[in-house]
Amino acid sequence: AEWPLRPGTPSLISRLKPGHMTQLTEYTLTALMSLTANTDKIIDTCSKEQILFLLLNSVHLLYQALKGGMVIKYPTIIRTLFTLLRDAGKMVSPKAAHWHPLLGMCDTAVSSQLTNSLQLLTIQIRLLHSQLFKKFFFQDLLEAEFSTSSKLLGTTRAVSWKQLFSGKCESRLLLHVSAVCSLYNVVIKTFHLYKTDILMSLCCFPDFLSSLWKLVYTEHSQSSRTLARNMATEQTTDPFVPLLLLFCSCFGQYFVVLSDSEIYEQEQPFSLKQLGTIGDFVNSMLFNIIWNHYDELKNATVLERVSTCHGLLILLHERDERKRYTATKFWTPKDASPAAIIAELKAGKGRAHKITDFIPWVLPNKKKEKSTDCHSALIPLL
Repeated sequence: AEWPLRPGTPSLISRLKPGHMTQLTEYTLTALMSLTANTDKIIDTCSKEQILFLLLNSVHLLYQALKGGMVIKYPTIIRTLFTLLRDAGKMVSPKAAHWHPLLGMCDTAVSSQLTNSLQLLTIQIRLLHSQLFKKFFFQDLLEAEFSTSSKLLGTTRAVSWKQLFSGKCESRLLLHVSAVCSLYNVVIKTFHLYKTDILMSLCCFPDFLSSLWKLVYTEHSQSSRTLARNMATEQTTDPFVPLLLLFCSCFGQYFVVLSDSEIYEQEQPFSLKQLGTIGDFVNSMLFNIIWNHYDELKNATVLERVSTCHGLLILLHERDERKRYTATKFWTPKDASPAAIIAELKAGKGRAHKITDFIPWVLPNKKKEKSTDCHSALIPLL
């Protein structure tokens, strides 16, 4: 009964004959999902390391099940993996005294059992961004129908999300993609040592980035204010927040390695007009969060979301500074009033200092020079 809590147990299944392997995999995976339906009780009886083993064994079993053609119920398996990932992630602590080869700085000492199974456990982590997993989790997103006209993306080929959603956020597709994005956001947070590999693997999945962006932007094309408000709410239920966070994490990682030729000549994975649209959207959203929800930045969850989006915005702005793909004054959001920001700087208001520290390009250069004497030092980033 304790075998799912031991490292590398599914290796036993992989040695069985195909027929027996499929049968046993289906049985054990179903049992695990049933077992983890009441996760709180299980967590209370397991050590933190056993939770990690249970998580990775579940990943391995799911991979074997998908490989064998087993039909898996999305909500159950996503809930199971999400809960186990969340609890395994509680071991991670930057201030902890122990180095964990899979999780980084951790509050639990590494056992000999984990050390002896490290190679297999690493393989199990890599299954999370295997082709089979990506196809299983994101297939619905990538198979959505396309229409031939849209003004949103600066292209003539855009996905008809409005027809799919019928104007309702309760769409099955949206909720499924949101749940999967939440899952992968927790994956890269828990296994942050493997973050680059996981994100680059997702980016290399055909049409993944473009499909994810279309899903986010089509719903919020008129204004980023609603999304900004929900991003600044710690316990938000907005299904678009996980989508935007995963998009920013993935594209930020991918954008770093893109050459000028790929961006300006081949225009891959986005056209220059689309890059401008992405930059304008994220820039306006972050301005709205800082200007209208400044006090919420004291919340660690909100600050983490803002930092994720800010990382991509910095890269887009720096590339534009190096070689322009936007118009003059592009980086000053429509909602921003340089005069109001300068006035608050003179009054010593925190949110104005945060604007000039976090997104300084919001103020045109001449006005920025005039405001220099208004304060001797900027309030540091929270």
